[in-house]
Amino acid sequence: VRLYSFSGLTRPIAIPTDAKKQKAFQINIQPDSKAGDSTQMGSALKAPIEELAGSPIAGALILSDGGNNLGEDPVTVAEATKQAGIRVSALGIGDPTKTKDIAILSVLADDVVRLNNTVTVFAAISQRGYAGRTIAVLLKKNGVTVGTETLKLAKDDQKQEVRFTYVPKDAGQFFYTVETAVLPDEIAADNNKRSFPQSVISKKLKVLYVEDEPRYEYRYLHNAVLRDTSLDFGCLLLQGDNANTGGDGNIKVKGFPTTEKELFDYDIIVLGDVPRSYFSDSQLLSIRRFVEDRGASLLVIAGDQHMPHEYSGTPIEAILPVVVSPTPNPILTDEAFQWQLTPEGKRSPIMQLDDSESENQHIWETLPGMFWASGVSRTKPGATVLATHSSRRNSDGPYPLVSYQPFGAGKCYLQLVDSTWRWRWRVGDRYFYRYWGQVFRTLTPKELPGNSRFVQLNADRNAYRLGEKVQLNARLLDAFYHPVKADNVVAVLKSGTGQEQKILMQPNPGAPGLFTAQVQPDRIGKFEATVNSPAQPGAKASAGFVVESQELEKQRPELDETLLRKVAAAGGGRLYTPDKLGDWMRSLPNNPLVIRREQEVELWDAPLFLILFLAPLSLEWLIRKRKGLL
Repeated sequence: VRLYSFSGLTRPIAIPTDAKKQKAFQINIQPDSKAGDSTQMGSALKAPIEELAGSPIAGALILSDGGNNLGEDPVTVAEATKQAGIRVSALGIGDPTKTKDIAILSVLADDVVRLNNTVTVFAAISQRGYAGRTIAVLLKKNGVTVGTETLKLAKDDQKQEVRFTYVPKDAGQFFYTVETAVLPDEIAADNNKRSFPQSVISKKLKVLYVEDEPRYEYRYLHNAVLRDTSLDFGCLLLQGDNANTGGDGNIKVKGFPTTEKELFDYDIIVLGDVPRSYFSDSQLLSIRRFVEDRGASLLVIAGDQHMPHEYSGTPIEAILPVVVSPTPNPILTDEAFQWQLTPEGKRSPIMQLDDSESENQHIWETLPGMFWASGVSRTKPGATVLATHSSRRNSDGPYPLVSYQPFGAGKCYLQLVDSTWRWRWRVGDRYFYRYWGQVFRTLTPKELPGNSRFVQLNADRNAYRLGEKVQLNARLLDAFYHPVKADNVVAVLKSGTGQEQKILMQPNPGAPGLFTAQVQPDRIGKFEATVNSPAQPGAKASAGFVVESQELEKQRPELDETLLRKVAAAGGGRLYTPDKLGDWMRSLPNNPLVIRREQEVELWDAPLFLILFLAPLSLEWLIRKRKGLL
């Protein structure tokens, strides 16, 4: 018999070998101070099965109240265990009486926003025991309420979404909290709020738009961008009346930047249907470094002449979120097709054309359709698809229309259609302007107040549970935008109470200029990490995050027979009660361990075999001798 206790980790329990001690043995489970903030049933089942691989396991029994709040899906693990020939059963222990609770499950918000731009925050809420009750959901900025939404609670365990919109009027770094009041009889209180940091920057966004000829998409997008006074907009048109005249933007552009210093002064580059021949190899490499090292953004709008197929095999291809072939693969339809939003697209701020979820869905279903798209073979691993073709597919699924991916310190957004201007039919600029405004806001580089573009620092998330490790990434460039070489760099982590901790960040061998470190905060609250460049003493960057205690173990402490039955059914076993434990033991098959051993014996060492071998030979010789055959 092998015993294991589990919470966030699985730990073996030693059983005494002495018969007398076994008779008096009792399981003594103590709270796990390091991994006791979660229950991971799936991981707990998987770990010992892998440890005992190859052994004749008669069966597995999970003793639990059915609590499972992190880790692998226990039903999936139980099914895989059954396929390996091991039957999984469960024994339910606990009080089945349901507790009451309201929880803020998650908050979706941009890390960096710009002054005087509309910002949207999405909060997911779930409840048990308060169905039909109306509550107020508050958005607080540094402790002061800045938004209130009223929510009528749906049935138990149904996820609901609340949306806040606001326009920041002050630049700086702020901490926001979405919270609800703690209702009577709630089992947990800490999960009624979730916090996140957000930085507001006032610097104008500088955009360079390069286009071959003034197609319709360019004309309307050009006018939309010019209306945004928060942008410095340079247009470079290769053909047409305004070609090579400085463009139609609010800043003059005589040509594509010839030096990286000039190019890196921009925040976003927009590439339209530009021929590959326009760029030199060094300029394409600079665009790659613009995204990868500078941490800026590339927006690509496909066209039927050059983009993106002509850029196959160039430095630009690595930035794109899709795999492109060197030959064009247009998707032409006689009937207009719609954009089909993916689950990620439905949640993306870019695709929110209305504040109401149902109305937003209706808008996307009724927008004027399109007739052309650039077909690509597939998206790259790690890329996110926001919209697909509503009817055309290839072997990998529906053709992607809109996708993006992070690349180095920056990101790339690719749109494989060029007819969003059609959305203006009968409604004017309402949806066209909103969509493109949200695209540019999403592509805003993460340049926090006080940061230098030569130093970038970020955490992999903006909110963590207590006990989770925080991954810090710093990208350092010198004055010529080349990666800084150093044995290590020192970051300083400061808590909300003012305590400081020095963190040594190590270089990443596969990414020049990138330094990483992991830190595990030992308390809840707000934290800010800061790093200075060893190459430029005045260049520094900072990143903020929040550590929270979500009290996962208190959210569903009752016996969950439903989950235990699903696990047992998937594992080919049964759900038992404590008084029926003997039935489980009697159901176990006897799987004896069979050991096969092979031993080679030389014939010369086996006289019997030698006699059996020589006897027929001798008999044949005697017969032949008598018959005169020899």
